[in-house]
Amino acid sequence: MSNNSWCPIPWVTYSINSLGHYRVCVQANSYKAPNDRWKRENNMGKFSRGTLWETNDPTEIANEPVSCHTTSLDEVRNNVFLKEIRSYMLRGERHPVCKRCNNEDDNGILSRRMSHRELHANDGFTIDDAFKTTSSDGTITDTNKVPLFAADIRLGNLCNQKCRMCYPGESSAWYQEWYDTFQEKHKIYYGTASPKPPKFTASGNSKITLSVNNKDKVVASEYQILDSEDTATANVIVDRKKDPYVWTDSRKLFKTLSYYSPDMKHIHMSGGEPLMITEHYEFLQGYVDQGQSKDIVLNYNTNLSNIPDRALDLWKSFKKIELRVSIDAVGKRNEYIRYPSNWEIILRNLRLLTDIKKEINLSLETITTVQMYNVLYLDELVNTLQSFDDIKIDGIILHMLHDPRYFNITTLPLVIKGIVATELQKIPDTFKKQVQGIINHMYSVDTRDALDQFFTETRIMDNYRKQKFEEFLPKLNILLMEYKNEGKLVDRVSTT
Repeated sequence: MSNNSWCPIPWVTYSINSLGHYRVCVQANSYKAPNDRWKRENNMGKFSRGTLWETNDPTEIANEPVSCHTTSLDEVRNNVFLKEIRSYMLRGERHPVCKRCNNEDDNGILSRRMSHRELHANDGFTIDDAFKTTSSDGTITDTNKVPLFAADIRLGNLCNQKCRMCYPGESSAWYQEWYDTFQEKHKIYYGTASPKPPKFTASGNSKITLSVNNKDKVVASEYQILDSEDTATANVIVDRKKDPYVWTDSRKLFKTLSYYSPDMKHIHMSGGEPLMITEHYEFLQGYVDQGQSKDIVLNYNTNLSNIPDRALDLWKSFKKIELRVSIDAVGKRNEYIRYPSNWEIILRNLRLLTDIKKEINLSLETITTVQMYNVLYLDELVNTLQSFDDIKIDGIILHMLHDPRYFNITTLPLVIKGIVATELQKIPDTFKKQVQGIINHMYSVDTRDALDQFFTETRIMDNYRKQKFEEFLPKLNILLMEYKNEGKLVDRVSTT
């Protein structure tokens, strides 16, 4: 049957965000409701960016995101928000929280929804099974008959890189720079210094405060959860003096998660940098000890700055290891975007993993975050990755950046989009579908109003990191400078 909204993830996957809260899936993090009134009028309840809350009643004040520390996997299966999404899908309606997959499907980009349909059909779960096991309100009538086949776990924010398109909620390496540049940004955007300490928005409606501890180190010192995404009018419903990212320190939790998912076949982990999170190896050990690891495919997003020996030892016990290595450009350009990565270390580890394929069933892919900084250099990256004789890459994924908006390629001026579209055609024909998806996305909306913020954020990072945009990305710099100098770009393009 035809159903453009159905996705197996709300049935057979559990997902945990970087704060240890359950959520629908990582894609739902791209969705932000216009406001709480809109949610009430559309009977959407109280939720934010896909996070699962204890209740979906928008008038309930005593409400918190559902924590993996206090709620079992079985209990969370019929969370009220998951039920709502499942009921939408069974009616053939697209739920607003699925905005990212909806957009990608419309633009011809392979969405998580579509890839997981095929993945879990192979596991034995299809839309027919969803109808058989689910009531009209989205309740799974017997969770024992709907196995958990997959897990998507964001292992906190511990990381050793501070990529330009990232922020402290995904990388602890950002803390110091975020703290040091906070007042400068506040003066630029608001015209005055802030009387409050630096904060950043984390998953859901969370706010994290940064401060300097007694060792002169910037740390996450306060954790708040708000009852609305409209922070100006929101109430604080959780206010704790703690670092919320340390939830990954619990060995007991990871052992519990592995114990209560006996049908597991696919586990995706990212961070932060997941290979740095030592406790997750206890999670893997649990599956090894229970004799399940031979049936499980592990999938990681990693910056490949380091490969611990324990990872290599454990991986030998699993059915397959799928590594998606984050690489956004070649050489110094990658080091500029994914600061302070080291291109030679990445190549060394790619060669090491190529050799390890002889001992471990390992798939090695690269995943590129397509954004303002690298969209003119994708052909260089693809051709370079395919040129090595001693590095065997099984796939190159070109993955769209959606947020921050000012780094989204929809922010490029129209005339530059035309040049980018031409440059993208230089990528080998085997990437034709991915390239067309990028072009469709680029033209899908015009966010040129964010271009000034792109320049501002780039300048602030350049000054702090003692780098120069024009040295690393000269083609993009020339086009943007010509665009800023009114009319020059249009004249040049019209005569070439």
